[in-house]
Amino acid sequence: MAGREALRRDDGSGLFSTVFGVGIFLSLMMLSVQVVLHLYTTSVIEAVGFDAAQMAAGAAGEDLEGAERRARELLGGLSTELEFSWAVDDDRVVLTLTADRPRLLPRALSDSLDLGVVRRTFHAHREAFR
Repeated sequence: MAGREALRRDDGSGLFSTVFGVGIFLSLMMLSVQVVLHLYTTSVIEAVGFDAAQMAAGAAGEDLEGAERRARELLGGLSTELEFSWAVDDDRVVLTLTADRPRLLPRALSDSLDLGVVRRTFHAHREAFR
């Protein structure tokens, strides 16, 4: 009988630590998924931006709309949050892409970790026949 009474006094004693542990685990899991999403989005934007700059430079800097349209097609859902800034001079094409990344964490936390906005600049030399 003494064994049963000892068991009854221990009922529910691990509830707080279990809830706390699961909460910490889920928070770390959410942070790791946000970091992976951040790296993937940055990688995709860099690849598409480089291709768009090369495409515009290959067209002698005159088909910026076509390069931008192609980049938006490749980026799909990210293209709505994407801002293109072109600069064309005699020797090169400069493209600056600014995009909001998808967020899983609250805005304040993702901004403090610098996981909110990606801004990349691409330089491509113009191609011309001499």
